[in-house]
Amino acid sequence: MATITESQWVNYFGFQRFPFDRPEAGNEEFARPEFLASCFVEPRGFERAFGQADSPVTSLLFATRGTGKTACRVMMEYYCQNGLARLSSSKFGESNYVLSVPHIRLDNVRLIAHRSTQPGNSSEITVEHHVIEIMRQAIPAFVNLIAKNTTFVDRIKALSKADFEDLSFYLLCYSMYLTAPQKDFLRRFGVDMPPLESSMKGFVGQTDSHNRPTSWESDYYQQRVGASPLFHLERWAKLMPAIGIKATYVLVDGVDELMESAADRQYAHYLIRPLLTHLRLMDETHHLALKFFLPSDLEQIVLSDSAFRKDRGFVIQKLEWQKDDLIRILRERLDALRRPDYEIRDRTAAGFDALCVPELRGQIEQNIVKIVKRNPRHLMNFCSLMVSAHCRMDIQDQDDPYQLNRQDFEVARQAFEEPSILESAPVSIQKEDILALIAKGEGEALEFKSSMRYDYKRQIINKDELGLAIVKTIAGFMNRSGGILIVGVNDEGQILGIEKDFETLTKKSVDGFQLALKDLLKAHLDGEFLVNVHLHFEDLDGRVVCVVFIEKSGSPVYVRNGNDSEFYLRTMNSTIKLSLPETVNYIRSRWR
Repeated sequence: MATITESQWVNYFGFQRFPFDRPEAGNEEFARPEFLASCFVEPRGFERAFGQADSPVTSLLFATRGTGKTACRVMMEYYCQNGLARLSSSKFGESNYVLSVPHIRLDNVRLIAHRSTQPGNSSEITVEHHVIEIMRQAIPAFVNLIAKNTTFVDRIKALSKADFEDLSFYLLCYSMYLTAPQKDFLRRFGVDMPPLESSMKGFVGQTDSHNRPTSWESDYYQQRVGASPLFHLERWAKLMPAIGIKATYVLVDGVDELMESAADRQYAHYLIRPLLTHLRLMDETHHLALKFFLPSDLEQIVLSDSAFRKDRGFVIQKLEWQKDDLIRILRERLDALRRPDYEIRDRTAAGFDALCVPELRGQIEQNIVKIVKRNPRHLMNFCSLMVSAHCRMDIQDQDDPYQLNRQDFEVARQAFEEPSILESAPVSIQKEDILALIAKGEGEALEFKSSMRYDYKRQIINKDELGLAIVKTIAGFMNRSGGILIVGVNDEGQILGIEKDFETLTKKSVDGFQLALKDLLKAHLDGEFLVNVHLHFEDLDGRVVCVVFIEKSGSPVYVRNGNDSEFYLRTMNSTIKLSLPETVNYIRSRWR
């Protein structure tokens, strides 16, 4: 029999799409929030971190990369939005809503800090900058919540005049992220919003847009505008129970997803330290709790900071999974992605067993869980590797050619156990690991590039051609299974370093190289994909190399090349450009 395609494999087993793709919770959240809810398994520590909405407590959940901290954040948000928050005591069937505010765009906090700094001065991130972004995110989250529940609408109408004026003020003052439909919804309550294109600062947008004075007293307005954003957040949190919303949870995530913070733990800590060390916000604001979802390599830095008050009773948890939890995650994911009309061919096996030849059943799930070391993302990646291996082979002498076999398992195990993108955190790689990768040579998950800007063959600066080649390689890895690109090493494995590239930069350093690479990627890829790229620089006997860790993308990645959008894919040990029909077929099989 000829080899089968992944699309054929998906159809044969009755899946809606490739079942092991998009292992990151953020991708599931973007596509279908209810999907993660259908196959979520609560890990140890989740319940304590989630807490009780009638006595909210700030919590910190530490987890290694890929073990599910963002999945926990997404599920907390799902529970809050759907009335599934927990109380110390509640009536059976009673809905308990919490306003969940995602604080995950920390690049916005940096921008707020930069814009509030006088020209010529360096910008320092403060707690006020964080709170402004939190309030801006709280407003659309609040509108979405009340729009789904008429009970809140009635409670808002019953507010006292003073409370309604306060609520209206905050809705106006922090309306930057509201959409046009959300603004129209608020107008029906008598909260007169500026048009979508107007930047809302106080009442300027309202007055200019409708050509009439506001109904608010001028001195009241000035008093509110002059108050600290911290006061605004405290007052906002106090208003929520009056509407029937039990509490406000601020969900802090994505600390390590900026290019700068991914490879620098100290910078990641710097970003959120104003929140962590502000006792009034962390512990003394009624009806408010902060929920931090942090990478495990920040734990020691955070807890050793003398300004962080561990004595105040914050819930501090490590995310841990048991072997049975991972098997349950795998089985529930497969069930959730099965087409409703699919008729199961073999009812003698369930879960991953049903996808495998009979001789693997009863042991394959346990064997995989042991290899992936209790990491859910690694679990999905390993299963994906097995399917990819199977679809590259010419299956002979097998009763059912679609079933995964022992050879697929061994190929996946070999690929998985090599130093690769599957390591828990890019910053944890050691010099010896990099040297081992270079000695091994290029392969399906590893590529070498001599430089990013300096052309060794022609001995000239050739930044456009060389830079585009790097972008294509990175996109190809994203569209496949992820990988590693080492810049500063030639095809033969000779370490050249990136010092020649430094000489072409205005800022002749690692920082300058990092900035140039970031600008290069932003020029050719959509900005959302930058979070899939993590950098590590290492001095190898006097020559600096750049190790680029590329994570698999949850959606197709196109390279902008002039007026064209091109699709690249990593296959074997090269990156190829797919034709339009090939691109369409591949996307259908991987991201349908």
